[in-house]
Amino acid sequence: MIDTRTKEKVMFRQLMLTSAASLALGIVPQFATAQDQPTTGQAPAAQEEYTAPDRVVTPEATPDAAPAQGLSAAPAPTGTQMSFVMSQEPDQWLASDLIGESVIGGDGESIGEISDVVLGPDNQVEAFVLDVGGFLGIGAHTVAVSIESLQRADDGDGGQRLTIAAATTETLEAAPEFMTLAAQAAAARQRAREAAQSDESAAREQPPVPEQPQ
Repeated sequence: MIDTRTKEKVMFRQLMLTSAASLALGIVPQFATAQDQPTTGQAPAAQEEYTAPDRVVTPEATPDAAPAQGLSAAPAPTGTQMSFVMSQEPDQWLASDLIGESVIGGDGESIGEISDVVLGPDNQVEAFVLDVGGFLGIGAHTVAVSIESLQRADDGDGGQRLTIAAATTETLEAAPEFMTLAAQAAAARQRAREAAQSDESAAREQPPVPEQPQ
């Protein structure tokens, strides 16, 4: 016969197994439901989305690639080539050597000194500016002679000088004065001031207009 103590152990084991099974059946569904639903106060995890890159990589142009149909190739920009002059040639003059150089007239005398050089839109020398008379540029009469008017001649000492065979000091002093853009603007302002002053003087000299009787 099974004693009373053995029966109690068997019953206690069965009770523990039943309680454990019941507890497991109650917890598992709740745990599964909690996994499916988001926790209160927390946003659901964002899903990663693929974003196409906003940089478009174009293939490099090849030298023999033909332009697309209907499009013409743009012409190459001009003035992009650069060259260098390595040394001064014997027949080349520097502008720094010409400034202050005397120009000889047809009578063999100095008729003026070069004070500036005029360049054209093509960067070619078009004229030389000469200061005629005066002292150290003060009180001199400024004229500009074209590049074609000057000639190179030997100075007798192995060098060269600029000459104007058809000119003398008198002919240059009678020539029209050369006006730079700055001088032209200053002269225009002076004329405008003189005109305004003349108008004011004329207005002051006019007699007052008598009042008409009522």
